[in-house]
Amino acid sequence: MTMEMTKEQPKETRRVGLALGAIIMSALLLIAFAFSAAPVQAATSSQNKAVKQAKAYLKKGPYSEYKLACTLRVNGFSAKDAKYGAAHCGANYNKQAERMAREYMKYDKYTKSEMMTMLTTYEGFTESQAKYACKAVGLK
Repeated sequence: MTMEMTKEQPKETRRVGLALGAIIMSALLLIAFAFSAAPVQAATSSQNKAVKQAKAYLKKGPYSEYKLACTLRVNGFSAKDAKYGAAHCGANYNKQAERMAREYMKYDKYTKSEMMTMLTTYEGFTESQAKYACKAVGLK
């Protein structure tokens, strides 16, 4: 006899079978997640310093994640710590791209294509961040 639910079985039996199936699936998913989750490591002292410095730079002006990591690297952080600082400083890089676009717009008028080039090629923002910024400053 198979475990398949059929219409001939009483409703309670079908409900119990479906509930049991859902419980088993949930348990399997939890087990799979437990084994696939990477262990979380605490940040090192130098990584915490990089995060703190990244936050300080962001208060002074807009940065892409790439440019922020480069700036940290130039200022004495290892490549690994610089990348960590830029990735974990809490920056919203869409908003950073928008801030940068607004800075550019203060000094000249740009087409969307020109602004996309400025933000991606020269400032290191991703294409999607640059598109967000162009839309936010009204470039179509």
